[in-house]
Amino acid sequence: RVHAGIIIVFVLAAVLTVVFRDSRWGYETLVIGSNPTAARYAGINIPRNVLLVMLLSGAVCGMGGMIEVSGIVGKLQPGISPGYGYTAIIVAWLARLHPAAIIVVAFLFAIIHVGGFMVQTLGIPSAVATMLQGAILFFVVGADIFTNYQLRLIKNEGGEESE
Repeated sequence: RVHAGIIIVFVLAAVLTVVFRDSRWGYETLVIGSNPTAARYAGINIPRNVLLVMLLSGAVCGMGGMIEVSGIVGKLQPGISPGYGYTAIIVAWLARLHPAAIIVVAFLFAIIHVGGFMVQTLGIPSAVATMLQGAILFFVVGADIFTNYQLRLIKNEGGEESE
């Protein structure tokens, strides 16, 4: 089920990586996403940049849909996307929104997705793949919580420990 659209994906990921890493607009977008108050103080036009990012993301989504429709099926049909948008959100978050890392994570999730259909021959439900993807997200989020926050025990006035 791999077709020539994968070339477009690799080229697009390379272009977006260069744009967001090396251009002024990419830096402004990073600053706006990190700290809008600092971006406003630095004189960055936030509404213009948000609009540009929305237009670019819509164009990329449209291109992705075009690749999916024209690559395998060749025509528009109902049910062509069985929840790819939700999976894409998880993939983008796990890749930390880095275009090159998104390709790697998306490839791994595609392997899990296709493997879910393959295990049906063994009598295992294909929903196991979705559960595995959810478990991966759950453990990564849990690891982030334990990395970014710490639990401290503080003694009360009465000598009892509390959180």
